[in-house]
Formats: sequence, structure tokens, C-alpha cells
Amino acid sequence: SERQSNVIPQAVIEKLSARRFYDKEYLPVIELVAGKLIDSLGPITFINVSTKIARLHSFQRTGAQIKKQVWAAISKKRRHSKSPNKEVVLWPEGSEPSEFVQFRGMEIKGEVRAWKDVPYPEKLGLAQTVLKSGTSDPVNSMAIMIGLGRLKQATKEELQQLLDVCTHIKT
Repeated sequence: SERQSNVIPQAVIEKLSARRFYDKEYLPVIELVAGKLIDSLGPITFINVSTKIARLHSFQRTGAQIKKQVWAAISKKRRHSKSPNKEVVLWPEGSEPSEFVQFRGMEIKGEVRAWKDVPYPEKLGLAQTVLKSGTSDPVNSMAIMIGLGRLKQATKEELQQLLDVCTHIKT
């Protein structure tokens, strides 16, 4: 079933209630789940956290109202930063938002993620690693590391852009 997660204890999953999702009294439950997701999988995008929480409640879509509840539950409990691509990134408890994060692969704690779910600072971290490796085809090297055999033009452009950003920020 969708109500499974490698990082949320079953006891917490059993407390989840789609019916009560929009009640003010339910916010602490959302906060608990969001906190666990952020602390085990973070840095993580806000949209990814919202989507995971929506699915855990068996909601098929992640609409504005769901995002609003998740934001209300977590925004004051965890640090967040806004990336140049406008995405909001949530940071695990005790960690500082940072421009670069070491790329952690496409699976974290058994949770597989898509390239779109990788937060911007981690995408930059990947670009940085690839540039330091001295490869002659950095875009292709990045594609291999994220498990993409064939690249859509948009992805190719995104990877090139990330490499360009890293070239300008000497670290």
C-alpha cells in the first residue's frame, strides 16, 4: 500500500487520518511526519515532503490546500531556504542551509527519488563533483550518476546550467 515509508514508524502511520487532515488539532501529526521525513531524507524539497505526506494519507494529488497544511505544520519547526530555481528546501534539525550539498545518490534510506526531487543545492554538489573529476563530458557524467541513459533536451540544459553555475562559483 502507499501508506508505507522506510523512515516513518508504523505506529505513526497508524495515527494518520485523511478525514482529520484539515483540522487544526491534526497539525502536530503532520508536523511529526514532516519532521521525520526532513530529518531522515533532508535536505529535501518542500514539494517532495508535501507529496509524500499527501500519499501517506492516500490523497492522489498534492493540491494547494495540502501544501498549506504542511507549511503551517512545519515552516516554523525546520529551517528552509529558497533556491535560485524558486524551490523551497527544508533542512534537517541542527543543519545549516548551504549553497552546496554532497550528492547522495538516487536512493536515500531505501527511498528512491526522481531527479526532480533532488534539491537544488545537492544538484549543484553533483555538478561540482563532476567538474572536479576532470571528465571531458560533464553533462554525460552527471546523467550517468543520476541514472538517466537518454536525456531530454530540458534535462540536458538543466545539467549544463548547473555546471555553469559551479564554474562561476569557485570553491
